[in-house]
Amino acid sequence: MARYLIDLDIPREEWLRLYRGTANAILCRADDGTRIKIAAHHFLSFVSYSGVMGRFELKIDENHKLQSLKRIN
Repeated sequence: MARYLIDLDIPREEWLRLYRGTANAILCRADDGTRIKIAAHHFLSFVSYSGVMGRFELKIDENHKLQSLKRIN
């Protein structure tokens, strides 16, 4: 299982584009430089009025399927 740390700062206006369906994935870069594309719906529980912000830990299996996503301090 691979583990990645990512920092996100998606402002409200940009998140609304994702929510409305004009975009459906978030492309981000992990701390180790790996580019990762994650379906936006995985972040729904982390949305605030300001958007999606914070540091996240992403774990994926050997088939590149999301196993867990959590916000960390």
